[in-house]
Parts: sequence; structure tokens; C-alpha cells
Amino acid sequence: MKFRIFDKHSKSYVDPNNVSIDGNGNVRIHFSSGFVHIDNDSSQYIVEMSTGLTALDGFEIYEGDILHFYSKTENFAVVYNKKFARFELR
Repeated sequence: MKFRIFDKHSKSYVDPNNVSIDGNGNVRIHFSSGFVHIDNDSSQYIVEMSTGLTALDGFEIYEGDILHFYSKTENFAVVYNKKFARFELR
């Protein structure tokens, strides 16, 4: 699985070279002064999972992305449905 992490304070994505997952499945961001664990209730970071799909322009599609279909007049958000373990458009 691939993930990306959005930092709400800096309004940018964390460098993937500074991210790891420990043996307990905890996501960690590494800094020169140490590291921080990311949990599901993080107020600063949003962890987004890759769908494994790519858009026509070659960019990988992640949870939270907004997609526009040329045949539709509205945009759709990519969300993960935990109950059915699948990605959906809403």
C-alpha cells in the first residue's frame, strides 16, 4: 500500500522519504530532531491511501482527491468506505 501525508499547517505534502511505518503499523514522520507518530485523530496531518489507479494525465489517485469527469458537470471526491473496504466517489 502507498500513502501520502498532508500537513494542514504548512498546506503541503510531507516528503515521502521522511515517512515510515514501524513494526506496530504506526505511521511516523522523521525530522532532524526526531520523529512524530501520526494517529487517526491527528489535528495536523491527514494520511491518504493510494487507490492504485492513475488518471489519464498519469498522476496517481489518492483518497481525498477531487475528480472531474468530462461527461458530468459535477466533481467527485475519492473516499474510502471502511465497511466495504473499497474506494467510492461521492
